[in-house]
Amino acid sequence: FSLINAFEMGYGTDSDITSIINIGHSSMLILFVKNGLYEFSRETNFGVKDCIELIQQRLNVNEREATTLLRDEEAVEFNEELQGVFDEFGSQLAAEVKNTFDMFYTSSHQNVLKCYICGGGS
Repeated sequence: FSLINAFEMGYGTDSDITSIINIGHSSMLILFVKNGLYEFSRETNFGVKDCIELIQQRLNVNEREATTLLRDEEAVEFNEELQGVFDEFGSQLAAEVKNTFDMFYTSSHQNVLKCYICGGGS
């Protein structure tokens, strides 16, 4: 709930359903808030570490090299194989988010109108 409080301090409350997606190293927390109040949440074991592992597997590098590549904008821009890794990671991330949004809609019959992304992996 501290994330909701911090969000409210920075952005205020909203009568629309708002999603806050906190992407961390080893997990992702997706919260749904309305009028500053908690509606629903889901935490998954999916985060930046999954991207690092994909880089390691596809480019055959160690964890340190993969982490360096993750942060190197030029490497991403000019390395097609690395771009493919990011495309795959982005697709997996989107699938996790979509699954959670679908779960929320199934239980509440409310659509998310705003989405904010935060965290070290954002």
